[in-house]
Amino acid sequence: MQWGSRLDVCSLHCAGGMMKRMKKRCSALLACLLALVLMGCSGEGNNPLTTTPTGTVTDSTESSATTTATTEPETPKDPWHYGMFGGVKIREVVIDSGRGGEPVMVIQLTDLHLAAMTSADLENPTLASTAQYRKWGADGKFAANATLTLNYADSQNPDQIVITGDATDYLSEGSMALLKETVWDRYRNEDGSVSRVLISLGNHERVQKMEGKVDETLSAEAREKAVADAWEHDILYTSRVLKEAVMVIQMDNGLGYFREEQVPLLRADLALAREKGYTVLLFFHEAISTGNAADMDVSASYVGVGSASSANFYTGATVANPYSQGTNGDIYQMIVNSADVIGGIFCGHLHADFYTEIQAKTPDGQAKIIPQYVLTGTPYDGGHALKITVR
Repeated sequence: MQWGSRLDVCSLHCAGGMMKRMKKRCSALLACLLALVLMGCSGEGNNPLTTTPTGTVTDSTESSATTTATTEPETPKDPWHYGMFGGVKIREVVIDSGRGGEPVMVIQLTDLHLAAMTSADLENPTLASTAQYRKWGADGKFAANATLTLNYADSQNPDQIVITGDATDYLSEGSMALLKETVWDRYRNEDGSVSRVLISLGNHERVQKMEGKVDETLSAEAREKAVADAWEHDILYTSRVLKEAVMVIQMDNGLGYFREEQVPLLRADLALAREKGYTVLLFFHEAISTGNAADMDVSASYVGVGSASSANFYTGATVANPYSQGTNGDIYQMIVNSADVIGGIFCGHLHADFYTEIQAKTPDGQAKIIPQYVLTGTPYDGGHALKITVR
């Protein structure tokens, strides 16, 4: 009993000592934490948890009553400015030409995916199967978003509107009629021509089998001719000069490759741009490689529902890369060696927002990047658009 009592007393004595030491340590720890908090509050030292609140800015060229742009944190890799216009999500990009003079504005839309069927369309077994299985955007569902986005574009009075592919979801009389009603007729001039809008082709306009079970009944040549006949400008390549300052070029690469006919046209336009001092803006459906192996997994800054949140911009989700041969290689080399005149490349296809920088150079060998922007399609949310201003 006495031995046990001595153990109990000793245990209590040791426990008491340990508690005293623990109290001292806790007091020291609390003092250190208090000092750190006070340093953070006083603004001294570096606080890794400090964030900068997002502010709002209003574009001076727009009515403050209609468009207020929310500026997201800017980094060299994400220079987009986001804003809203009647439910349409707007991005804004400014390109400094270094020339001065009057600004030139271009509005980009992409991937409208307008879809409709007529009774005649349903007599085609391929289209009948598409109508049965392809429900996304069926019956003109996405026309309302396209109209809302074009309303935004018109409110800015741009010098040019460009739609970068997949304007229709598939080739049918109904889809082409809906595109005519929604876009072409909206911008038709008195002489019947359409000049204010350009539409490059994507990978949807020339196909009739879209999730259907019946193979194509028309040849690829017949389907491309049907699209060309319905288009208001050349489907492979079209260029326009705006205010003798900016050259806008739309090119077809929607089949996953560039075309041989485009090579001399692009070469001639780039030479003219150098001669005249134009800033060139390239518009096509699918992006090209950045030439940077570090871009094999680029994260999107905005993702449409169900779309991929990252993409390989080195050798994956691109039409042409540094290793491309033939026509793709010719086009790619022309682009990456023309950083003296090309101010930006604008694409769609991925249904998400991506910003990348193409490793390029000027004809005299000076290294210079070409920014490349990939835009989310209009079917998502209330619509999406990119406002490009060249100053």
